[in-house]
Amino acid sequence: MAQNRILVVDDEPAERITLAELLRLEGYYVDLAASGEDALALVQAAETPFDLAVLDLKLPGMDGLQVLEGLHAHSPDIVAILITGYGTLETAIQAMRKGAYDYLLKPCPVEDILAAVKRGLNELVKERHRRVLVERLQETVEELVASSGEAGVATTGGLDEERFLQVDEVLMDRAKHLVTFREQPVNLTPTEFRLLECLMARVDEVCTPQE
Repeated sequence: MAQNRILVVDDEPAERITLAELLRLEGYYVDLAASGEDALALVQAAETPFDLAVLDLKLPGMDGLQVLEGLHAHSPDIVAILITGYGTLETAIQAMRKGAYDYLLKPCPVEDILAAVKRGLNELVKERHRRVLVERLQETVEELVASSGEAGVATTGGLDEERFLQVDEVLMDRAKHLVTFREQPVNLTPTEFRLLECLMARVDEVCTPQE
């Protein structure tokens, strides 16, 4: 299995090098950057995309939030973990809105950083697997449309009603726990999926909170 690629961005040499060595000991491939500009240059030049970035919020020049935007603009899949010694609730909210996976406060125990990295990479694996399943679902829908001779999105009458639910342009695959809207995947938690399934199965009906 290929090593996960991690980018560590911190203007403090001691913290940057120490964290990098700890991550390497965990089996990750690690690159270092002392500024946001260096980080974006590394990402753009990399032949193999980085899987995860650990960013210090306070950097010379571009700050961590600006770097985060730049990383996602070039590599939408990258998992970003921000670390700062100047944390506020407002900053944490901004970081999450801009797509940060986690937000840690200094001084942060090494175990917490490593745990956050592991969680982030596990989430990345799940997201990539989900995309593969969604692509397969879309292929299945296209095959069903083609075989039925109908144009556009298949209707519920052309689908396996035990497996699929469809309301207008929302299609649910119960077997794979996948939902698409206008043939685009929709991210749902397991609870959200079950709620949507309940509502789609009772179109034009009123559902009680217990239901």
